[in-house]
Amino acid sequence: MNLNDVAAFIFVLILVGMFLGTILFFPIMRKLAALLEQKLQNRLPDDVLVKELRNVGAALQTLHRQVAQLSERQARIEAQLPDAERLRLPVGTGKD
Repeated sequence: MNLNDVAAFIFVLILVGMFLGTILFFPIMRKLAALLEQKLQNRLPDDVLVKELRNVGAALQTLHRQVAQLSERQARIEAQLPDAERLRLPVGTGKD
């Protein structure tokens, strides 16, 4: 296996992770920013802020749990692959 292929694969994985992370966390950060802005302007009582922050925390925990489940599934599937398939990357001609 060529090191350039591995480096390219890792680079693509990092880019995809950054893209998906931005998509997943943008709405959560927007909601949190709106809550903090309302709190700074004293339009939001403390109990509502705490409730909303707990909801955001619960959403993050759910997201973390789903990512952990996906990671376990991927590890289980990769463990079932034979060694030859695990190490071999698909080779394309670029003319597909």
